Amino acid sequence: MIGRMVMASDTSDANTGAGTEMLLTAGAGAVFILERAAISQTAQSTSEQAEASIRRFAIGSTGGDAVVEVTSDSTATISTVVTVEGTIAITEGSSTENVYYRQGWNVLSGFLWTPGSDDEGILADLAGTIDIAIPTTQTSLTWDVSVTFREFGT
Repeated sequence: MIGRMVMASDTSDANTGAGTEMLLTAGAGAVFILERAAISQTAQSTSEQAEASIRRFAIGSTGGDAVVEVTSDSTATISTVVTVEGTIAITEGSSTENVYYRQGWNVLSGFLWTPGSDDEGILADLAGTIDIAIPTTQTSLTWDVSVTFREFGT
């Protein structure tokens, strides 16, 4: 396939409030397609419902660093910026966000999104941002979040 395949993860992300778990922002001269997103936890043994969403924004973001590994070519560098526990400079639920996918899930079984075909990946255009979020407040849990995406361009 064309492009650079990249995996990014954030483990042991302690979070109690609603909000973004991982942000992907396309770099200058590059676009990417989200191909997989997952959220799980291993600390809680009690069933609890949660919600996850995948949203696209036309604005940048800020946040901490995630562990990123280029899996298709170990010598390549990527221009997509991957951050964790970031901040989007909009109000949750405002019209400047596009919610591409929203699903309820149980914290004991985890959340996994994969496209049904190659044509269903979520595209982030130049300087666009996609976030993986838990938009509802949860019990204090430690999340493991991971994504796989394919980057095209510089």
